[in-house]
Amino acid sequence: MEVVGFGGAGCKIAKSFEKHPQYGIHYIDVGIFGKNCYSLPKSNTMEEAEKSTPEFPELVTAVGKNKTFFICSGGGRTSGAILRVLEQLKN
Repeated sequence: MEVVGFGGAGCKIAKSFEKHPQYGIHYIDVGIFGKNCYSLPKSNTMEEAEKSTPEFPELVTAVGKNKTFFICSGGGRTSGAILRVLEQLKN
């Protein structure tokens, strides 16, 4: 089972799953670095966030065809990138 935390709130919730070894934890946020972290570029608008969403082939490979929890809050500008990220993970 994979857990993907998106944005500040989503990453904090996903982090709480780290104590359970059966979950693979992944983080997506602006300026985030480290193991299983995928960084989004800083954006001034939701539209800009959507247009500048990078491809995350390593995340797509890591998630694979496993069941995945995608955790997000959707309150900030980065939420403009949510759909673009989900499109990458849909299969």
